[in-house]
Amino acid sequence: MPKRITLTLLALLFSTPMAMAAATLSEETVANICHKYGLEKDNSEFQDRLKVLKPDGDSIRLDRYDAMLGSQHIATQLTATLKDKDGKSLKMLCLLENDSPLYIYFYE
Repeated sequence: MPKRITLTLLALLFSTPMAMAAATLSEETVANICHKYGLEKDNSEFQDRLKVLKPDGDSIRLDRYDAMLGSQHIATQLTATLKDKDGKSLKMLCLLENDSPLYIYFYE
């Protein structure tokens, strides 16, 4: 086997586990990414509330799939309840591609 092919195969062998680990973030990490994305968006109706709300770990649902929504490819849908220390809540829907938010929606 030529040296070039051997080096290529070794590089692939060692890089694959790191790529897979990066691609499978925890549910709470993805929920926090979506929450932060929502804070950066212009959600005038919920902006003040979002600052004190945090994702409730028990409510997080992460669905990974491969689908087209119109012309946009969607790989992950996250739903979660955001709660503050007094128990007030808001629900969050987040659509992601490669664990990067594309769309966020907050509702009561």
